Amino acid sequence: MGKTFNIFEVAGINHSEEIHTSIIADLINPNSKYHDYGDIFLKRFINEIKNATNLEVDDNFKKAEIKTEVNKNKSLRRIDMVIYIDDHVIPFEIKIWAGDQERQLVDYYNDTKAAAANDGKNVPAIIYLTPSGQKPSKKSRGDYEVYKEIYLMSFKNLNNWLEECLKVNPVDEVKEIIKQFKDNIDRVYKSAPRHEMLMKSIKDNLLNKHKIQGWTECYSTYITFSLTPLRKHDDLEFALRIKWEDNNKLKLLIICGEIKNMTPDYSNPSVYIRNNREVFLKLLNDTFFQPLREEIETAPSKWERYAKFICRRDNEEDFNFSELCCEEVVNILKNVNIKYE
Repeated sequence: MGKTFNIFEVAGINHSEEIHTSIIADLINPNSKYHDYGDIFLKRFINEIKNATNLEVDDNFKKAEIKTEVNKNKSLRRIDMVIYIDDHVIPFEIKIWAGDQERQLVDYYNDTKAAAANDGKNVPAIIYLTPSGQKPSKKSRGDYEVYKEIYLMSFKNLNNWLEECLKVNPVDEVKEIIKQFKDNIDRVYKSAPRHEMLMKSIKDNLLNKHKIQGWTECYSTYITFSLTPLRKHDDLEFALRIKWEDNNKLKLLIICGEIKNMTPDYSNPSVYIRNNREVFLKLLNDTFFQPLREEIETAPSKWERYAKFICRRDNEEDFNFSELCCEEVVNILKNVNIKYE
């Protein structure tokens, strides 16, 4: 009787950025096909970001438009969500698992401003929504200052908004979705600070104790160690990713990235690999010993060319868990064709 049935966890979508974006976008859409609450939820949402927009929440927002996966920009990037209200255009980048890409927010902001200017509209800021409200990386934001062009929003803000939505006392179907969504948001938000500390501990341990260099990303939910100094061939490289999973698990992944403009892109190398099979096989054979090479080559996923789970026991301290993770990382690197000390 103590367990809670949450559809997000049951369906395995509790960290899906696409699902979170879709639910937020539909709730705040005054012309939603799935609820009849007009701009009530949108006004409460705007209240959480009013410092970034200068919008008055007493205004009528019933003509507002909410769009997702917007790509009307020069860089052809897809912006997660955009709110169009009167002469305001407010873009959102929502990050749960994924890391920042090179100049991602710079491109989003500049492209949105250019498109909005053509229509006589303004972009007060781009909203960067993450579980803990963390700053975007320097490579993503460029020279833009946080809280000016970029406004930080956390899952705590989402929780505040969902609390206000529940006060509307919506019909049972809408209420239950909001309650379960809020419960999921709450769990992700509360665990984020701990994830950040654990990831930092693992990163520091690998850098200081095990003398492993070349980390490229360190976020609250994952770290990526580039293997570029070890093995690279043409436009491909391998990297090691340490990723936080639910239920006290870490996942160690060998991922492959295509190098674009001197920067590896780990998001979708499968097409390149399929079209350049010989390049991939040469990199694979040059980089790894058996049997790791076989596991990487035969894995079906474009991401998980190798995967290993490490489980944290209920009474295990994070320090000991960090040590265990580092030992497993070292074991993986012993399968790499380099001299490891």
